[in-house]
Amino acid sequence: MNEDGVVAAPLPSVEMMGVRIHRVNRETLLAWLGDALVGEACRFVANVNAHAMNLAWVRPSFRQALNCADLVFVDGYGVVLAARLLRLEIGERLTFADWMPDFLRVCATRKAALFFLGDTDEVGAAFAAWVRAHYPGIVWAGHHHGFLCGRVQKTNGWSRQSTQAAHRCSLSG
Repeated sequence: MNEDGVVAAPLPSVEMMGVRIHRVNRETLLAWLGDALVGEACRFVANVNAHAMNLAWVRPSFRQALNCADLVFVDGYGVVLAARLLRLEIGERLTFADWMPDFLRVCATRKAALFFLGDTDEVGAAFAAWVRAHYPGIVWAGHHHGFLCGRVQKTNGWSRQSTQAAHRCSLSG
């Protein structure tokens, strides 16, 4: 990692269906995310399952967004199986529930701010309460539901919900 908190060495990756996927295991993922907590730079981290890969195949804008991510890792056995059939070395399947407690410990140790984007407001509030109770060192920066698209008014290609979520997240630090 350099002085700006940027991970210096690029992670090995492979391309599958036009998507760059980084070959990481749990230890490497946690180390990379821990390093990403340092400094002021924003990070874009994504994970892919079979549904995400199929969307990326038919939606070039989604594929482009994934390929702009600083880190893309596998979250689904469908991708692991497809990689095996294609004889690609893809890395470990890393579902959030499996590595979340370790990541939250890293966040708590570093007094990192956490913003939760996804699910419903009720689930976000329940997750906030659970995190505060189990990892008191974490600075809870907020949460926003994950329903950002759909039948909503759009301005410049962004829904009002997406714009609000991005604004709340950027204010969280």
